[in-house]
Amino acid sequence: MDEAFVPLSVMMRDMGTPPADLVDEEAGVHTYVTRFELESPVELDIGVDEHGRVLIGSNPPIYDVDTSYRPAYHRIRFTAERTEVLG
Repeated sequence: MDEAFVPLSVMMRDMGTPPADLVDEEAGVHTYVTRFELESPVELDIGVDEHGRVLIGSNPPIYDVDTSYRPAYHRIRFTAERTEVLG
């Protein structure tokens, strides 16, 4: 796998960190994100690690070259939604 790519699982983990709540006790304000969605073009690459496991690498498009053959970019959409378990 090209060293410019990161494992898709790492990309998903890093994107999935929800923003922290915004709290201003003096103003009596508590704001939180209940859902966020990210969508981006990605390039995918496949490699094999030292244990023989297939790795899918991802990266925002890194080659923007006008040629007669353009790479086919994939799109990835990630949605995270906040849930609370009561009781």
